[in-house]
Amino acid sequence: GGGGANIIVPANRVIKKKIGLLPMKDQTGALIGEKKKTFVEALFSSLFKTGQGEFESESLLKPFFDKNGISSDALNGNALARTGAVLGIQGFVGITVNRLEIIHQITAGKESYSAAMELEISLYDGLSGLRLLQSKIALSSDEIAPSATPAEAEENVLRKGASRAISTILVTLNKIEWFTHIVKIDGKRIFIQGGRDSGLIAGDLLNVYDKPGKEIYNELTGEFIGREPGHFKGRLQ
Repeated sequence: GGGGANIIVPANRVIKKKIGLLPMKDQTGALIGEKKKTFVEALFSSLFKTGQGEFESESLLKPFFDKNGISSDALNGNALARTGAVLGIQGFVGITVNRLEIIHQITAGKESYSAAMELEISLYDGLSGLRLLQSKIALSSDEIAPSATPAEAEENVLRKGASRAISTILVTLNKIEWFTHIVKIDGKRIFIQGGRDSGLIAGDLLNVYDKPGKEIYNELTGEFIGREPGHFKGRLQ
């Protein structure tokens, strides 16, 4: 039978994942205006360059976040899973900025600026809404090249922080399979959530399962390993 319970995963190749960026939490109060724009653009660019995923547009996500009450202070796993199912999003990234500091330096009479940043990164599963990863990132001023102005130092640390954040989530993101859903069955016609925009091409083989399998974690480390397969129902091309 049709409906959202059916889960479809690729059978013949890896497909780029779609990621949703959750509303960011800024404990510093400094990440506003152009600073926030620089950081978000660097996140989008860093993920896209990996060829393994891309962020969904904020304009598409916002109505679903507003409808489900998803904010930086309220993350509901069931609401994330509903949004993931409707939009075909495999994972959600949450970011908290805990520190953003500009450091003024004078060495041998020469003035320069550097910056430091601390982030907390979370990755949530788009199928279940469960948090699969929580990690902290600290960028010291020693890692950021000295700059002539505070603005330049800040931009450098924001871009470096975004790149480090993407590198951190990729380890877990690579363990999440691309998926989509059957949304309607009409006779012999089967409609799924996804098409060319999702990375599908004519001839792709898709395995159909009745429901998602259970998440598997390393009992010693708590690390997310992957997901058990559900009950196999058939294959689509």
